Amino acid sequence: MDIIEHNFEIPENITQQAAEVRAEFLPKKSRNRYKKEYRLFYEWRKQKKFKSVIDNVFLDYLSKKAKLLKRSTLWSRFSMIKTCLSIKENVDISKKGQFTEYTCDHPIGHQ
Repeated sequence: MDIIEHNFEIPENITQQAAEVRAEFLPKKSRNRYKKEYRLFYEWRKQKKFKSVIDNVFLDYLSKKAKLLKRSTLWSRFSMIKTCLSIKENVDISKKGQFTEYTCDHPIGHQ
């Protein structure tokens, strides 16, 4: 169960239903690409034993991807993961300016 302010508990079935509704927010044409990028990030995070998404965790992931990808591809994947994190885990990294700065300013490789 999720616990929110005032110790009000939300039943698991309501939390699950809300997650399914939020998943519909992904663009239909590219939904599978979004899910794939999120799954890759999730599996990487699981392998590294990171349970939550904090600044250093996401920067580490981006830095590894930056060695292999063009800037536009890195930005696209960052955006997909950011959207999925918001929908699936209720994590908002859009306010983290350092990620945007990193994807725009960091010298990167090519795919």
